[in-house]
Amino acid sequence: MNALLLTVFLIAFTAVAGYLLRRAWRSWCLIRRGIRTTGRVLYVREDTDGDGDPKYIPVITFHRADGTEREAEPADGTPNSRLLFPGQTWKIRHHPAWPSKIYIEHYDSPEMEIMLGLVALLFLVAAATILGHLLL
Repeated sequence: MNALLLTVFLIAFTAVAGYLLRRAWRSWCLIRRGIRTTGRVLYVREDTDGDGDPKYIPVITFHRADGTEREAEPADGTPNSRLLFPGQTWKIRHHPAWPSKIYIEHYDSPEMEIMLGLVALLFLVAAATILGHLLL
């Protein structure tokens, strides 16, 4: 019974770890390969977080290296709407292959996503090791 419970836990944790690792990889790519440019806030979209609390997500317009204009928004919003207003400019990074994926410098915290991904990977290895020892 304990092995079954641990197996279910490992499967659930693998799904969560996969999600965190995917976000970590996206953040790593934006930091390492992202093209730096200036973006301008078009408008601020209101949404809610997982707890139902309001969050505000800026929709940014910027020009790519080939001159085309793009609209994008960061992965996360902020609970403070006073940080953002239309017309405001920010330094951003966008990935050439995924121009809709941006990171706003001094607004987003991609380093935290990378750290969470690494912690998830360590916990996944630990959980797999424990499960392997219990099943032997």
